[in-house]
Amino acid sequence: MFVQIKKNMDGSHAFQYGGILSSGWAVVPENIEIPDTFPFVNIEVAEITHPAVTVMNSKIVDDELVDEIIILEPEYTQLEVISMTEGEEIIIEELELEPEPTAQDDTDAMLIDHEYRLTLLELGLTN
Repeated sequence: MFVQIKKNMDGSHAFQYGGILSSGWAVVPENIEIPDTFPFVNIEVAEITHPAVTVMNSKIVDDELVDEIIILEPEYTQLEVISMTEGEEIIIEELELEPEPTAQDDTDAMLIDHEYRLTLLELGLTN
């Protein structure tokens, strides 16, 4: 599982299963205990280096036993969650938005515009 390092406005962390680790995200290792409040958690991350995975292969070359090391997975470093603790949901108060104009508001605006234009005509102030 990957978790976004930066919290959302509500205190949660975005997360996803699978895919490619992107900038701003960290791997959640299987040994990390995930609190019941997830995704509302506090996380601590660090760059972790994993050693190469190798196997020793023995084979006979020119009647001699020769050992060779085969690299199954090269050494790599990635951002990982090293600590995850309970967090809290941040209640976002709803913003008071201006109400949508009603049909009556539209009619009133057109009437005002019409009266304004008539006044300009009567005063002889046309373009």
